[in-house]
Amino acid sequence: IVEQRFVGLRRLGFENYQEYLSLPKRTAEAIAQGERLISQGRFEHEQLTCICDVVAVVGERQLELIEIKGSTKVKPEHLDDLAFQAVVLEGAGFEVLKCSVVYCNNRYVRHGEIEPDKIAIEKDVTEHVLNKREATRREIDKALKIMASSTMPDPSPARAWSPAAAPARA
Repeated sequence: IVEQRFVGLRRLGFENYQEYLSLPKRTAEAIAQGERLISQGRFEHEQLTCICDVVAVVGERQLELIEIKGSTKVKPEHLDDLAFQAVVLEGAGFEVLKCSVVYCNNRYVRHGEIEPDKIAIEKDVTEHVLNKREATRREIDKALKIMASSTMPDPSPARAWSPAAAPARA
Protein backbone atom coordinates (compact mmCIF):
# COMPACT_ATOMS: atom_id res chain seq x y z
CA ILE A 1 0.00 0.00 0.00
CA VAL A 2 2.78 2.45 0.91
CA GLU A 3 4.47 1.93 -2.46
CA GLN A 4 1.32 3.39 -4.07
CA ARG A 5 2.38 6.83 -2.86
CA PHE A 6 5.25 6.69 -5.38
CA VAL A 7 3.61 7.38 -8.74
CA GLY A 8 5.47 5.69 -11.59
CA LEU A 9 7.33 3.25 -9.33
CA ARG A 10 8.95 0.32 -11.15
CA ARG A 11 9.22 -2.73 -8.92
CA LEU A 12 12.11 -5.04 -9.72
CA GLY A 13 12.73 -7.59 -6.96
CA PHE A 14 13.20 -11.32 -7.39
CA GLU A 15 11.35 -14.58 -6.83
CA ASN A 16 14.22 -17.03 -7.24
CA TYR A 17 18.00 -17.20 -7.08
CA GLN A 18 18.51 -16.58 -10.82
CA GLU A 19 16.41 -13.42 -10.62
CA TYR A 20 18.39 -12.35 -7.55
CA LEU A 21 21.64 -12.79 -9.47
CA SER A 22 20.32 -10.75 -12.39
CA LEU A 23 18.99 -7.95 -10.17
CA PRO A 24 22.07 -5.65 -10.33
CA LYS A 25 22.00 -5.80 -14.14
CA ARG A 26 18.23 -5.22 -14.25
CA THR A 27 18.64 -2.29 -11.84
CA ALA A 28 21.35 -0.69 -14.01
CA GLU A 29 19.20 -1.24 -17.11
CA ALA A 30 16.18 0.39 -15.45
CA ILE A 31 18.26 3.45 -14.58
CA ALA A 32 19.73 3.57 -18.11
CA GLN A 33 16.20 3.35 -19.56
CA GLY A 34 15.22 6.47 -17.61
CA GLU A 35 13.26 4.97 -14.74
CA ARG A 36 13.03 7.57 -11.97
CA LEU A 37 11.55 5.48 -9.13
CA ILE A 38 12.76 1.93 -8.55
CA SER A 39 11.65 -0.48 -5.86
CA GLN A 40 13.79 -3.44 -4.77
CA GLY A 41 16.78 -2.52 -6.94
CA ARG A 42 20.09 -4.18 -6.08
CA PHE A 43 23.47 -2.44 -6.14
CA GLU A 44 26.97 -3.86 -5.74
CA HIS A 45 30.39 -2.53 -4.81
CA GLU A 46 33.28 -4.97 -4.47
CA GLN A 47 32.16 -7.58 -1.90
CA LEU A 48 29.11 -5.58 -0.81
CA THR A 49 25.55 -5.62 -2.07
CA CYS A 50 22.30 -4.04 -0.97
CA ILE A 51 18.68 -4.06 -2.05
CA CYS A 52 16.97 -0.70 -1.60
CA ASP A 53 13.28 -0.36 -0.79
CA VAL A 54 12.91 2.67 -3.08
CA VAL A 55 15.50 4.63 -5.02
CA ALA A 56 14.60 7.93 -6.64
CA VAL A 57 16.94 8.73 -9.53
CA VAL A 58 17.35 12.52 -9.60
CA GLY A 59 20.42 12.87 -11.82
CA GLU A 60 22.70 10.76 -13.95
CA ARG A 61 24.51 9.35 -10.89
CA GLN A 62 22.49 10.99 -8.11
CA LEU A 63 19.97 9.13 -5.97
CA GLU A 64 17.63 9.50 -3.04
CA LEU A 65 17.14 6.51 -0.74
CA ILE A 66 13.75 5.76 0.80
CA GLU A 67 13.47 2.99 3.39
CA ILE A 68 9.95 1.68 4.08
CA LYS A 69 9.40 0.32 7.60
CA GLY A 70 6.48 -1.22 9.44
CA SER A 71 7.28 0.61 12.66
CA THR A 72 5.59 3.74 14.02
CA LYS A 73 8.80 5.75 14.30
CA VAL A 74 12.32 6.01 12.93
CA LYS A 75 14.59 3.60 14.80
CA PRO A 76 18.40 3.60 15.09
CA GLU A 77 18.66 0.41 13.03
CA HIS A 78 16.86 2.15 10.14
CA LEU A 79 19.66 4.72 10.09
CA ASP A 80 22.25 1.92 10.15
CA ASP A 81 20.50 0.22 7.24
CA LEU A 82 20.46 3.42 5.18
CA ALA A 83 24.10 4.19 6.07
CA PHE A 84 25.13 0.76 4.76
CA GLN A 85 23.15 1.34 1.56
CA ALA A 86 24.74 4.78 1.15
CA VAL A 87 28.24 3.28 1.50
CA VAL A 88 27.46 0.64 -1.15
CA LEU A 89 25.90 3.16 -3.53
CA GLU A 90 28.75 5.65 -3.14
CA GLY A 91 31.26 2.85 -3.73
CA ALA A 92 29.32 1.99 -6.90
CA GLY A 93 29.76 5.56 -8.13
CA PHE A 94 26.48 7.17 -7.08
CA GLU A 95 25.97 10.30 -5.01
CA VAL A 96 23.33 9.94 -2.30
CA LEU A 97 21.55 13.28 -2.02
CA LYS A 98 18.79 12.43 0.43
CA CYS A 99 17.76 9.61 2.76
CA SER A 100 14.34 9.17 4.30
CA VAL A 101 12.34 6.63 6.25
CA VAL A 102 8.66 6.01 5.57
CA TYR A 103 6.92 4.56 8.62
CA CYS A 104 3.38 3.84 9.81
CA ASN A 105 1.22 6.76 10.87
CA ASN A 106 -0.31 5.43 14.09
CA ARG A 107 -2.77 8.34 14.15
CA TYR A 108 -4.24 7.45 10.77
CA VAL A 109 -7.93 6.54 10.86
CA ARG A 110 -9.34 4.94 7.75
CA HIS A 111 -12.58 6.28 6.37
CA GLY A 112 -13.41 4.24 3.26
CA GLU A 113 -10.50 3.36 1.00
CA ILE A 114 -6.97 3.32 2.44
CA GLU A 115 -5.10 6.53 1.59
CA PRO A 116 -1.44 5.65 0.84
CA ASP A 117 -0.32 9.26 1.42
CA LYS A 118 -1.89 9.35 4.88
CA ILE A 119 -1.25 5.83 6.19
CA ALA A 120 2.50 6.51 6.38
CA ILE A 121 4.81 9.38 7.28
CA GLU A 122 8.08 10.19 5.49
CA LYS A 123 10.91 11.65 7.56
CA ASP A 124 14.13 13.08 6.13
CA VAL A 125 17.08 11.49 7.96
CA THR A 126 19.82 12.53 5.53
CA GLU A 127 22.04 14.31 8.04
CA HIS A 128 21.95 11.40 10.52
CA VAL A 129 22.67 8.82 7.81
CA LEU A 130 25.49 10.72 6.13
CA ASN A 131 27.11 11.32 9.54
CA LYS A 132 27.17 7.53 10.08
CA ARG A 133 28.97 6.68 6.84
CA GLU A 134 32.53 6.65 8.20
CA ALA A 135 31.63 4.53 11.22
CA THR A 136 29.72 2.21 8.90
CA ARG A 137 32.75 1.88 6.61
CA ARG A 138 34.90 0.93 9.62
CA GLU A 139 32.35 -1.69 10.72
CA ILE A 140 32.20 -3.09 7.19
CA ASP A 141 36.01 -3.36 7.12
CA LYS A 142 35.96 -5.20 10.46
CA ALA A 143 33.25 -7.58 9.25
CA LEU A 144 35.14 -8.32 6.02
CA LYS A 145 38.33 -9.09 8.00
CA ILE A 146 36.42 -11.48 10.24
CA MET A 147 34.89 -13.18 7.20
CA ALA A 148 38.33 -13.62 5.63
CA SER A 149 39.88 -14.98 8.83
CA SER A 150 40.64 -18.68 9.09
CA THR A 151 39.76 -18.64 12.79
CA MET A 152 36.40 -18.09 14.38
CA PRO A 153 35.96 -14.92 16.44
CA ASP A 154 35.19 -15.22 20.13
CA PRO A 155 31.46 -16.13 20.31
CA SER A 156 31.23 -15.23 23.99
CA PRO A 157 27.95 -13.49 24.91
CA ALA A 158 30.06 -10.94 26.80
CA ARG A 159 31.25 -9.64 23.40
CA ALA A 160 27.71 -9.21 22.09
CA TRP A 161 26.35 -5.75 21.44
CA SER A 162 23.98 -4.40 24.05
CA PRO A 163 21.96 -1.19 24.06
CA ALA A 164 23.40 -0.21 27.44
CA ALA A 165 26.98 -0.43 26.16
CA ALA A 166 26.30 1.32 22.86
CA PRO A 167 26.96 5.02 22.30
CA ALA A 168 23.95 7.31 22.02
CA ARG A 169 22.33 7.38 18.59
CA ALA A 170 20.38 10.05 16.75
